[in-house]
Amino acid sequence: SEYYKIKYEYQENTIENMPEEMRSDSTPANYNDIYFIASALGIFIARILNGSMADIFVMGRLCNLILYIFLIRYALKLLPFKKNIVFIIASMPMLLALSASYSIDGLGFAIAMIFVAGILKIYDEKNKKLDSKLLLITFASFAILLSYKFMAYIFLGLLIFILPLKDIIKENKKQIIKTFLIAFGILILLYTIQFMKGSISVSDQRGGDTNAVQQIKYIVRNPIEFAKTMINTLNTHYLNYSWWTNLHMYIFFGEKSSNMFFIILLYYFYVAVSDTSKNFNKKEKGLLIIIYTLTMLFLTSVMYVTFNTIGATIVNGVQTRYMYIVLPLLMFTISSDKLIRKEETTISSSNIIILQMIILFVSTIQTII
Repeated sequence: SEYYKIKYEYQENTIENMPEEMRSDSTPANYNDIYFIASALGIFIARILNGSMADIFVMGRLCNLILYIFLIRYALKLLPFKKNIVFIIASMPMLLALSASYSIDGLGFAIAMIFVAGILKIYDEKNKKLDSKLLLITFASFAILLSYKFMAYIFLGLLIFILPLKDIIKENKKQIIKTFLIAFGILILLYTIQFMKGSISVSDQRGGDTNAVQQIKYIVRNPIEFAKTMINTLNTHYLNYSWWTNLHMYIFFGEKSSNMFFIILLYYFYVAVSDTSKNFNKKEKGLLIIIYTLTMLFLTSVMYVTFNTIGATIVNGVQTRYMYIVLPLLMFTISSDKLIRKEETTISSSNIIILQMIILFVSTIQTII
């Protein structure tokens, strides 16, 4: 089109010389390269096969989706219970749309689910002697997750406290230390690669005139104002139904997307209630809720420091899709013997797959229309 013809005529020039209508204020985020391996491989394959620009673009997206499906399949295989909950979230139309793009949010969710599945697998087996392979996969997945969005999901690591740690550490001390050092080495390697490429930057310029160091100083000097900012964000985001409808975003699924989201919300709530494959006790549910809350607060704080101008009165840039990772933990707490007994569960995995396919079909129609 004429638009792109004009735009790419200026690709060798600075943005100042580009016409106003051709400019973009957005810049690529400085995410770790490891999250782009699949899409890079797809692009490489398409180039080897002499594909067109469209072929190369689509192949990169396709490989990203394939890796996402593979990782989710492995997480579900590893997960001893609550598979239905993880499956419906993993196959949400919005999350699949992100996974079939160059976004890393889908892969971030999949890696987080492998960590959660690994911990719950250890929890379910109740063996004092740990499986070396399972332990390594669990630790390594968490290390990779920590390289995602400035360690915003570090509190997910508190999930280890659902385990009988004293007995496990006593029986597996050497193995745990060895695995921890390997995982720590992976984390150091990932950040070293970013540092050597010069892609580590705490301040995200996509948010405007940001300065992480000055923002932290502002928070220290004005804790009350920061608290007010967090409360404002709580009201405008987490306690706002309209914000949550972005889990089925209108940009992807049209003006009627909020109606479809309401149906999805009711259906997902029923799945969470009826999935009695494991009913956690009050202490365990409390831990899951604490992890969800701390992650929400820390993620918001990280966005405030890295993505917002100094002294902003509301935290911009907190996307609803960032909650995908901890949403399963919250849904794990809903089922109870007082609501539905295990033998009274009426919805099967096959029915859930069928219903999920119907949701995907309707969402696809929404996108086309």
